[in-house]
Amino acid sequence: MIAFLQGTVLQSHPGKIVLGVAGGAPDSWVGYLIQVPSHYSLKGTAAFYIHTHVREDALDLYGFKSELEREVFLLLLQVNGIGPRLALTILSHLSVEDLLAAIANKDRDRLIALPGVGKKTVERIFIDLADAVEKKFSQQQIPSDRGQPSGYADVMTALKSLGYRENELDRVLRKVLSEAAAGAPLETLVRQTLRELGT
Repeated sequence: MIAFLQGTVLQSHPGKIVLGVAGGAPDSWVGYLIQVPSHYSLKGTAAFYIHTHVREDALDLYGFKSELEREVFLLLLQVNGIGPRLALTILSHLSVEDLLAAIANKDRDRLIALPGVGKKTVERIFIDLADAVEKKFSQQQIPSDRGQPSGYADVMTALKSLGYRENELDRVLRKVLSEAAAGAPLETLVRQTLRELGT
């Protein structure tokens, strides 16, 4: 069972990487194909907390930058109807903190908006995970429903139309809105957010 890997990113594609790990002999390398959240941007040296998923015809590795992210991935696998691919898709579109908050606050709209997640799956998530989330994770890891500051929805919609994902934008957008002048136009807020993102 592989639980942790550290090495050099040899190939990086949305949702998967090949990680080169030095073997026991000099100049000996092993390349591991690892499924990762699609928003990861990886190069150089990287380390992953690994979940090894064994099937009859394959052995798949799922990698995460933090142990907390892996814990939440494993928690999602406890839900009837959620397999590794859907769990990874969920974590590709929502940060761990926002996912935990959505489950704790029973935010149906937030979860139904995720690809591959329908109403029945959302209800199963609430039934199977609500108590587990409350018991397993601290309040620091489960932020309360913070609400959305003025202008949030409009700027978020504009940036998502450019191909950005909500989990990439949320914290940066909240920072921009907290620092922006009152009544700042949408175009200005979009430019400032893109600047914060380094775009």
